Formats: sequence, structure tokens, C-alpha cells
Amino acid sequence: MPVLAALALALFPCVAPQDFKPDKQAYDAAKAQKDKGALSDAAGSYEALALTFPESALAPHSLVEAGVCWFTLGRDALELHRTTPKSREAFDHALGLFDRVTKQWPTEAVASRAQYMRGSTRLFAGEIELAEAAYDGVLANFAIDPNYVSKALERRAFTRRQLMRNADAIVDMRAYLERYPKGDAAAVVQQYLGMSSLLDKPAPPWVAETWVQGEPAPLELLGGQVVALYFFASWCPNCAKELPFIQDLTKRFAPKGVVFVGAVDHSRGQTADTVKKYLLESKIPFAVLMQSGTVSTDYGLPSIPHLVLIDRAGRVRWRDNPSNLVDWTVERLLAEDGHGAVTK
Repeated sequence: MPVLAALALALFPCVAPQDFKPDKQAYDAAKAQKDKGALSDAAGSYEALALTFPESALAPHSLVEAGVCWFTLGRDALELHRTTPKSREAFDHALGLFDRVTKQWPTEAVASRAQYMRGSTRLFAGEIELAEAAYDGVLANFAIDPNYVSKALERRAFTRRQLMRNADAIVDMRAYLERYPKGDAAAVVQQYLGMSSLLDKPAPPWVAETWVQGEPAPLELLGGQVVALYFFASWCPNCAKELPFIQDLTKRFAPKGVVFVGAVDHSRGQTADTVKKYLLESKIPFAVLMQSGTVSTDYGLPSIPHLVLIDRAGRVRWRDNPSNLVDWTVERLLAEDGHGAVTK
């Protein structure tokens, strides 16, 4: 009997030798650590299992679970939705584990999950083009587990929206709804498909009842510039959550040429005076208009906060909750000329 198994039997004397599976015991122990939120410990335990029992059927699953732990640690270490040295280190560790699984066990169902998680890791790291390629890989080479085929299709549509390849994203979203009409993401996909009707088309002009902060900035005066139209409200808790990100985004991209415009409505009793006070306290630095909801309706607003990016030609190119915005998208718009060609 192997030394490890003999030691395990000494610790679990009530378990019959033929029934004792030390790899399963180790897997369950690692899972318990993960369930308790001890992700670093769980990752180490999962990796130790794969090292100790390399021939076990649980080895590739353990490596994926370890990768998921590292991915989660990296995601938790993001600051203002951007990578930090700590998150980068965790993401790189996760990618190494996922890569190992897809290479060593390419015909196992677990490879689909590993490849899918490669895409998610790249996505949260802000590496949008690499994320799309990883999701492509699930659909083309690792379509063993149908659960991850559907997930990869939805996520590829998401990455294509960030890449502003909206026609391709629409193809993916329609394919998802056709193949998985009752899928977990069906409602979300349907919502994004509805919002896509405005993409790559001229931005609706906005008419302010009053400008509560800054010089008036109607769309017709902003031609030839990249514009970020931000919908928010003083009473909105999710807007408060995204406020540091919006402040940071403005600080980094306004000097590069992005014109930020805010839009609030008075559907909940907001007045010009209360909004002005909120803007001063919140240190929102750009021009803000107040309207009765007509601008929100023209943009088919699903919820707030909501950010709309308009290119130099006056077309809506991106729209979503600001938490989903990556630097790549803004930098690409700044690099384009008025015809959509990259010049920088």
C-alpha cells in the first residue's frame, strides 16, 4: 500500500481500505476551503492534489479549481476595474493552470471549462482581443461540454461589443437566443440585443431643460470629438458605487480629448439646486444637463448608471454600465479619425 494511503487510513480507521480514496478526500478538503472563502489555501490544496495524484481523474479538475481560485483573487484585487500588480500576478498564475489543462487533457470535458476560464481571465485583465480568441477556442476546439459552449457564445458577444464590432456581436447574440432560448443569460442577451439598435448609428441629440453645471454642451457643438454621455442620478446607489471610476476615467481621458457630458432627470423630485449641491459634493467635473426623461427615452436607457460613447463622426459606438468599460475601447475611439479609420 502506498505510504500516503497508509497514512490516510491511520487517520481514518473506520474507512475500509478498498473504499478509501485519498485523492477524493483531498479534493473535498480543498473544496471546503474554497467554500469558506479561503481561496489562497484552497488553490494550494488543489495544486498539491494534482501534484500528488497526477494520474487521478480529479487532477485536471483540481487544476481548474485552483485556477478559478487564482482568477477570483485577481478579480478581487482590481482597482477601479483595472489591473494592479497583485491582480496581474494572480491572473497569470490562473492562466498557467488553465493552459496546462487544455494541453494535457484536450479531449476531456474539463478542457472546455479551462478554455472558457482563460477567456474570463483575459477579459477581467482588460485583454479584450485575447479574451475573444479564448472564447473562439471554446467554440472551435473545446466544444465538449455544452454548458461552456453557451457561456462562451454569450461572452464572445460581450467582448465583441467592447471591441466595437457590433455587427459580429449581434450575430452571436441572435445565435445564442436561437440555440439557447431558455439559457441562463437569455434575458440579458435579449436586453443587449435591444440596446444594439442604436449602435453604429447617429447619436440622438440631447435637449436640456437646464444646464446645472458647466457650459452648455449640446451634441451639435461637439462634432469631431469623442464624447462620453453619462446618465446618472443623485439617488442611485449603483451610480455612487461607480463614481470613483467615473472620476478616474475623466481624469485620465479628458486631457486626451474625450468630452464628458452628464445627464440627470428629475423623475424623483430632483431640482436644479439639489443636483448642483450633489455635483459639488461628488466632485463631478464635467458639464451636466437636467431633462425630464426625453433624452433617456431617446437612448433607450435600460437602467442607470449608463455610459454612451460617441465617435468623432457622431455615431454611437459603445453603451453599457460603466463598470464594463475597458481602456481599449476609449483608446481606440481616440485613435480613429472621423471616418472610423485608425490614424494613431
